[in-house]
Amino acid sequence: MTLYRKAWLFTGWTMLVFITSPLWLFWPFMTLGLIGALPGMALWLAHGAAFLWLFRCPECGTSPFTTRLGSVGISYPWPRRCCSKCGKNLTTN
Repeated sequence: MTLYRKAWLFTGWTMLVFITSPLWLFWPFMTLGLIGALPGMALWLAHGAAFLWLFRCPECGTSPFTTRLGSVGISYPWPRRCCSKCGKNLTTN
């Protein structure tokens, strides 16, 4: 499976997590207070970290979810087809 396809599958999973967040994030917050929402907030932060660190270009190690503009990097919620740093096509193995 290509890196691009894996990244899109993870994007779909993250959208499902976002849509179901009233069940696993807001409901515990309303019933238990801030302590009930802490695990959900940690899960949400872990998804953001996975976007940046688990998916890497095999050539240069840049995430397909980021764009490099000089020394500034911008993150997007969808993956790029080509690496923003080295230009490798991520839709092929």
